[in-house]
Amino acid sequence: MALFRNFYRCVACEHEWTDVWSATCDDDCPQCGARHMSPHKSEDMEEAPPSVDLPPTSRGDGGVLVKER
Repeated sequence: MALFRNFYRCVACEHEWTDVWSATCDDDCPQCGARHMSPHKSEDMEEAPPSVDLPPTSRGDGGVLVKER
């Protein structure tokens, strides 16, 4: 499965964060909760390691969120 590291910047509070998804999709700001922030940059990543259990998304957009540890 192809993965993307998406880079986000909140337009409401200017918080910056990254998430790894199977798509370049919008995300909600983890700091202030502002919705539908589009990534300002996305990087292709290597395939997910076989040891990573990829949970289904609750967003309904077909993407998979992989929280970085």
